[in-house]
Amino acid sequence: MIAEEAFREMLVDYIATTKPRLQALGLTRNATAADALVQAAAVRALERWDRVDGERALGPWFWYVMLNLHRDARRADGRTLSLDAPLLRPTADQETLR
Repeated sequence: MIAEEAFREMLVDYIATTKPRLQALGLTRNATAADALVQAAAVRALERWDRVDGERALGPWFWYVMLNLHRDARRADGRTLSLDAPLLRPTADQETLR
């Protein structure tokens, strides 16, 4: 296990790279939402720093924190992907062509 201060330094260094933001952009497709997701994941990571095994890389662990937060937010919004629902809704122009 690593010390809390060492974890904080590792986390700050990792977030300073562009990788977490790019991953968050891939999930949210929105720059503002991506920044909020990285920030929320950082807070969650700091709350649960003792769950990180010092032998494993921080990046994959942080990715799963972001992914779980994103999934939780989508569920709360009721915007989960249903396999029965159409992927795209027709626009008004497309409706008139039918």
